Amino acid sequence: MRENKCKHCGSIFTPTKNQRQIYCNSCRQLEVKKCQCGCNEVFKDMKFKNRKFINNHNSKLYKCSEDTKKLISNSKIGILRNQETKGLISKTLSGRTWEDLQGIDKAYERKQKHIKRLTGKHHSKETKKLMGLSKLGDNNPSKRPEVIEKIKITKQNLPEEIKEKTRSLMRDGVKRRMARGEKIGIQNPYFVSELGHKVRSSYEEKVGLFLKRNNICYAYEKPFLITHPNNSKHNYYMDFILLDYNIAVEVKGYCDDHSSLKINLFKEQYPEYKLIVIGIRDMLVKKLENLRNNILDLNDLEDLLILTK
Repeated sequence: MRENKCKHCGSIFTPTKNQRQIYCNSCRQLEVKKCQCGCNEVFKDMKFKNRKFINNHNSKLYKCSEDTKKLISNSKIGILRNQETKGLISKTLSGRTWEDLQGIDKAYERKQKHIKRLTGKHHSKETKKLMGLSKLGDNNPSKRPEVIEKIKITKQNLPEEIKEKTRSLMRDGVKRRMARGEKIGIQNPYFVSELGHKVRSSYEEKVGLFLKRNNICYAYEKPFLITHPNNSKHNYYMDFILLDYNIAVEVKGYCDDHSSLKINLFKEQYPEYKLIVIGIRDMLVKKLENLRNNILDLNDLEDLLILTK
C-alpha cells in the first residue's frame, strides 16, 4: 500500500481514493467560509487555508461592482508585512532584473513608461542639496567598512599581470599629462571666456563671474608658501585674492582633512588676509568648525559684497 506525506502537517498517511492525495484526512476537513468581496456567497475550504475569496472574485477576470472593488481594496489596507517577510522578499528579488521577473517585452514597456514619466522633470535645488549632503563624509557609501573591506579583498585577489598592467597605464597617463604641462593631482581646468582665464570647477566659475559682474578686482590662484607641522614647505594656491580688500577666498566643493589642514595653516601664517571659504555651508562647517563665521554658502554670494563695503 502506498504511503504519502501530508504537505501541511507532515504526517504519513495512506491515501483512500486518490493516489495523488497530498493532505491527510484530518487536514482535508472542510469548513464553510464567506466570500469577502461583498457577493454574500459562501464556499467550502480547508481549515488551514487562508482563502478569503471565491476563485476569481478578487481578480480582474471577475467583474465586480464599484462597491465590491472598494471592499476588496479596503480589506487589504493596513496589512503590513513583518521584517522577516520583507527580508525574504528582498533576498529573493536581490540581483534579479525586470527581464528576469517579467520577461523581455513587459520589462521594456515598463522601462519606457518609467522614462516617459521622468522626462523633462528636474530635482529642486533643495532636493539636490539634500541628496549631496546625504552622501558626504561618513555617509559616503564608499566609506562603509564592509565596502572598504570588499574593495581591499578584491584588489588583493587580482592577478599580478592585471595589477602591473594597471600600474603601467597609470604611469603612461601621468607622463602624458606632465608633457602637456598639467599639474598632477589637480582637477583639469577649463577656459571661461567672460572671465578671461581658466577655472577648475563650476563653483569657481560661479564665484568668478559674481566678482567680475560686481567689478571686484581679484587675482586667481595666487601662490602662498605655507609650512606644515613637519617643517615641509609647499605652495598653496588661493582661489581668489580680492586685491582692494585683502580678502582671500577659497572655494571648496569637498573638504577633507588634508584640505582643512591647509586652510587652517594659511589662516595662521597669513593673518593680514581675511579668509572666506565658499561652498556648501552645512558640509564645510563639519570640517571647519573653528571657521564657522568665515564660511559662506554658494547660494548666498551677496553676503560677500557686505565684506567689501
